[in-house]
Formats: sequence, C-alpha cells, structure tokens
Amino acid sequence: MNKFIIILASIILFTFLIMQNANTEDEKKESSSSPGSVTESSLSDDSNYLENQKEKAIKKKEAKLESKELELLEKEKFLNKLKSEIEAESKNLIQIQNNITKMMDKISTENAQKVDTLAKIFEGMKADNAASVIVELYKKDIDITIEVIKKLQPRKSGKIMDAMTKIDKVVAADISYRISKKQKFK
Repeated sequence: MNKFIIILASIILFTFLIMQNANTEDEKKESSSSPGSVTESSLSDDSNYLENQKEKAIKKKEAKLESKELELLEKEKFLNKLKSEIEAESKNLIQIQNNITKMMDKISTENAQKVDTLAKIFEGMKADNAASVIVELYKKDIDITIEVIKKLQPRKSGKIMDAMTKIDKVVAADISYRISKKQKFK
C-alpha cells in the first residue's frame, strides 16, 4: 500500500506541476496581448493609429483653411464690387456738384445782371416813384431789394430812402439795417 500511496502522490504532484505550467503559459499569452504590454507589433499598431489620427487632423485643418480662403475670396470680390460702385457714384456726385456750381454761377451772374439793370432803372426814376416800387419789391424779395439799393449811387439811394420813409418807415428802417449789416465800415 505504501507503493500505491507514493504512486498516487507522484501522479497528483505531476498533475499539479502540469497545471501550474499551463497557467503560467496562459498568463504569458494574456500579458502579451494586453494593452499595457509592450511588444513590437503593438508599438507598430499604436504608431499607425497615431499617424492616421494626425493625417485626419491635418486634412480637417486643410479643409477649414480652404473654406476660409474661399470665404475671404468671396468677401474680397464683394468689397471690390462695392468699391467700384462707390467710385462710380463718387464720380457721378462730383459731376452733379460741378453742374450745380455752374448753374449757381450762371444764376448769380444773371441775378447780378438783373440787379444792375434794376439799379439803372431806379437811377433814371424820380425818387418818389422809385421808393414806392422798391417798397413793393421789398415785400417780394428782400435780398434783391438790398442788392439794388447798394448798387445805386449814394446820392440817389439817399433820395429814394428819404422818399421811402414817407411811404413805409418800417421797410426803410429794415433796409437801412440790412445794408449796414452787410457793409464793412472802416
């Protein structure tokens, strides 16, 4: 029976050792395939993954840059169009301004000629008659009235103003005041 126990103990010990060896090999296999383990193939896989991620990020940034570049080009086209429109409008406004200036010069010249003509007419009239006409002219256009009286010879305008005080003292006073405001005294 002793032999039987020894053989039985030997078989149990042998089985135990085989199982122990099998467990050690399984652990080695598991540890080599685990993510924390470092092997050549796992390093290569990680490197490829990182490269792919880097390429994707670069392509994404390039796409964004292209999109922004197209957007900037569109905005630049729009701004250039606006600039052209503004320049055209500016030229148009300058032309209009020049036309207005020419028209105003023409009107000013015509008004000066009319004032000169009126002044000559009043110079030839009697003071009483000229005064009554000037009072009526005053009611229609004060500025023309002032300009006409300023164009008259001082002696003639004095006689007319004297006659005007007999017709309408307020008008005569206002004309005198306006003439004095426009004239620079020494």
